[in-house]
Amino acid sequence: MNRVASFIGILISGMLTTTDASAEVTAPELDLRSVGLQGGMIVSMPDAITDPDGRKATVLIPLPEKVLVLDLVKHSVRADSFRMVATGGTGRLETVRPTPVETYRGTIRNDLGSVAAISILPDGIAGRVKSGDGSEIWIEPINRRIRRARPRDHVVYESADVAPFEGRCGVPDQEGPPPLGGRPDGEARMASGAFCTAQIAIDCDFPFFQLMGEDLEFLGRRIDTVLNTMNLQYN
Repeated sequence: MNRVASFIGILISGMLTTTDASAEVTAPELDLRSVGLQGGMIVSMPDAITDPDGRKATVLIPLPEKVLVLDLVKHSVRADSFRMVATGGTGRLETVRPTPVETYRGTIRNDLGSVAAISILPDGIAGRVKSGDGSEIWIEPINRRIRRARPRDHVVYESADVAPFEGRCGVPDQEGPPPLGGRPDGEARMASGAFCTAQIAIDCDFPFFQLMGEDLEFLGRRIDTVLNTMNLQYN
């Protein structure tokens, strides 16, 4: 994956286990470069089917001939102490009311060993789907980010479809690797099979705020989606 902030890919027919239901697939001439992609498939996504309490959901991803069915359960990536703050008009940090938890985990129906990390958002479905054979795709709504995209339009893509991107960190790296576990020799020791949890603080700069349309809710949802999809490699 070349860039975490922008999800990617082309869907290969038959790559993932699917159901035989039919679905409309659209292919308008849209410029995917504005979302950092050099390839991808445009699909028209149906709304997610959620339980009344929102704890479970079913998402259908339409392919040219079939529909990928995801069975999902709500999964929060937020710590108990989670809070969202932003710099207000006074220049001081102010607490912002976050959006509800909209992240889910699950599997592809009838695909043993598959896993999915999905966000069900007001403007569509975003996330990462990995099949039991190890192949994976990404999906995200594009109606807010690409001109002439229709309300249900999404892009489905693979990591190889991410356009080259020369990102850089806003702060300098320290010389050499950081010590692990506070040990000066950098040697970490851990009980076999131990499961560790890291609490993460994310600092978004003003250019990223502008990229998110200067919309704090949209920005917060994007961060939740990135954390949910990236955490798959640690679960």
